[in-house]
Amino acid sequence: MIGKRRGLTLMEMMVGIAILSLVGTGLLLSSGQARSRASSQALAERMAEVFRQARETAVASGKPVGVLLPVSSGAPLCDGYALADGALKAEVKRSIRFSSEAPDCYLFVGHWPLGSGQNSKPSPLKGANVYDLNLQTWAPPGDHAVYAYTPLGTLLSNQVEFDGAYHLVACQSATWSSQQVGDVDSARLNAVNHPVTLRLSKTGQVELLPGLASQSGVTLGGVAPITTQVQPPLSPTPRSTNSTPVIFDVEVSPKPEPGTRPTGATATVALDSYLTVQLKMSDADGDSLKVDWEVKVVRAAVTNLPGTFSSPIETHSQIVDGYQISTWEWRPPPGAQAKDQFELTATVTDGHGGTVNVDLDSVLKKIEILEPGTILFVDNQRHGNREIYRMNNDGTNEVRLTYTLAEEAWPQLSPDGTRILYTRNGQLWTMDIQGQDPKRILRASQLPPHQANGEPMESIIASCWSPDATQCAVIARYGGETGGLDVYVCDSDGTNRVRANDDQGLSVTGAVKVAWCFKGNYNPANLSNQYLLFTSPYDGDYFSFPLSSLGYGDVKHDVPPNPPRYITDIAASLDGRVAWIENNQLWIGDYDPSRSRALQGNVIASGSDIAAPSWSPHCDMLVFSRGDRIFRIPPSGGTPRPLTGPNNALEASWGP
Repeated sequence: MIGKRRGLTLMEMMVGIAILSLVGTGLLLSSGQARSRASSQALAERMAEVFRQARETAVASGKPVGVLLPVSSGAPLCDGYALADGALKAEVKRSIRFSSEAPDCYLFVGHWPLGSGQNSKPSPLKGANVYDLNLQTWAPPGDHAVYAYTPLGTLLSNQVEFDGAYHLVACQSATWSSQQVGDVDSARLNAVNHPVTLRLSKTGQVELLPGLASQSGVTLGGVAPITTQVQPPLSPTPRSTNSTPVIFDVEVSPKPEPGTRPTGATATVALDSYLTVQLKMSDADGDSLKVDWEVKVVRAAVTNLPGTFSSPIETHSQIVDGYQISTWEWRPPPGAQAKDQFELTATVTDGHGGTVNVDLDSVLKKIEILEPGTILFVDNQRHGNREIYRMNNDGTNEVRLTYTLAEEAWPQLSPDGTRILYTRNGQLWTMDIQGQDPKRILRASQLPPHQANGEPMESIIASCWSPDATQCAVIARYGGETGGLDVYVCDSDGTNRVRANDDQGLSVTGAVKVAWCFKGNYNPANLSNQYLLFTSPYDGDYFSFPLSSLGYGDVKHDVPPNPPRYITDIAASLDGRVAWIENNQLWIGDYDPSRSRALQGNVIASGSDIAAPSWSPHCDMLVFSRGDRIFRIPPSGGTPRPLTGPNNALEASWGP
């Protein structure tokens, strides 16, 4: 027999209801806490993204971008933020509150006790990460925490820091007390509900940390909900008036030496180079200034160049001593050719209707494209020893190429413009056009000794390239300072060394220059019209060897005149002409060994210390040194144009 099921008594029903009630309450509490933690986490994640985007915008735009939190030491909780930017002064662009995304959540701005280390007043980074930004003058007036990202990606703030960073706490509620850290008014956190920490590194990183980072002595939980109204974030302010931007200075580099620019041009630039244009400016309203550049073709060899075109390149701006410095690198456009002329114009705007046209007439009215070519020279004063430099063929853009304690001399650029031949402490070296990859290709001791007496070569005095750069000519000395000389030809890597003069040697006590000269059209296989020319200032004469009889050639020179000619320097062009220094005068002419006076020509310049002529690659110009400066002059003569200032520039050589 199956018994009947007994029903629940009243007492049993009451106990069951109580148990269910307790369980339900626990579940509700647990669910509420989870929602609170989730809300704090959501707010922390949202603000982390705000800070990351502010940093990216600052780096991309080239001007500081700030996140502003409306707090003070007595009211350190906020439920919104403002975004601001500006080169010299911050302007609020947006204002956002948390209520739509994270209701009843706040950011706490202040400090709290640490388990190790100490809270400290804000300090900027040092070294390369420094950006000149004064938060007191940059930020809008009023009580708010400022977190400003610089164009370097670094972070500046007016808040207390620890662990090399600034910290914010996303939370439901908190209690605090006012406290100074150093001379900074701040809020000390005493208790907090459901915290999630944002760590803002001064180098730009943003991290989320669960709970309260480095917590010590702060109560977690048990804080009553916030009932007081928190301060709203700053709102964008409409502008009733606007100041016009002011231009203080315009600088262009490389800057040519006075008197070196072509007629009518205010600046020059090589086809493969660029001009750096820098504007120094400011705006009384603190607005970020934008520069728009326009280029106008003044004179063009190619008729299909557009008449006017805008710059596609963004300028880079930074703040220096309270001024906005805008920098632009301008390169000649595709299709430009030597002697083309361009004019640059610039307009500066502040984004609020303020506009000013920049006066560039004195510096960029006409930019002329330089003919190809690089000039090498030696300076023996700036660094205590002889170093090699290069510059454009108008004297601009000087670049130091060697950094040694050795003595470099007579740099010569190869005909293809890739390698530099020079002597270093009596040995023969090459390097590339940037001064890199130096290689010693020949020691004096590697040359055949003087055959008549067997004396070894002790130092290489001078050298030059063959017209096709496959070989070099070298002058070397034996027997000390008063010994004789031999002349050699070798391959461009220093191998296959052959003496040019006969075995008797030369009764010459010194030489400074050697030139590879040819008559008519150059053909490397035809040696019958090729000669080596070199000079000796000690003997007051010049000498030559026919390359058709290497090792057996007789010395050729003029019948010694009375008085001597005193030819001290010589250079051959790629079209067969010769330039030389004779009796303190620069001569242009030709070499003809069939004449009794083989060197004949005309004087184009003079000076008591004139020296070192060198032809341009197109043979339409020469450089020479006079005193401690380098000049250029056409072969037809005229007034020499200085390329360098008085800085002991010597031994110039013009290459591609």
